Amino acid sequence: MASRVVISDAWYWAGVHWHGYVIARADGACPLLRCRFARLARVPDAVLVDPVAVADWIEHHTRTYLHPRQTWAPAEQRWVRCGDTEDLARSRRMHLAIASRGDSLYLDIPTATGVLFLFVEAVTDAHCLHPHTTDPDDEDGAAAGTA
Repeated sequence: MASRVVISDAWYWAGVHWHGYVIARADGACPLLRCRFARLARVPDAVLVDPVAVADWIEHHTRTYLHPRQTWAPAEQRWVRCGDTEDLARSRRMHLAIASRGDSLYLDIPTATGVLFLFVEAVTDAHCLHPHTTDPDDEDGAAAGTA
């Protein structure tokens, strides 16, 4: 059964775009894992201009790096397979709904060799530390859309 998610336009009215960061490191002492400010000071791996771009970027990394496994889903009282078609569709809907509210997303993706951390930080243009455009129609801007 498909879960119902609410898609909002709150992100647009809040003037939010997202900076995507990929951190392939299992060291819990890494400051990028603990501190939003440390991540935002770094040039982002991707600039994402709308919730669909956020969901696409996360799905790309999940499909590319996720090591399929099973986990117990208490709400469903059954074992579910992470990374199958149903799981990816459910995750995409959830990521789209969260981003549509203008929120940040933080994910850890189990890989064959460790964990890949994805940080998708919601920022406004006023708080953005890096020169790029968030206007997808601005052909002269740097890093518009997804990277």
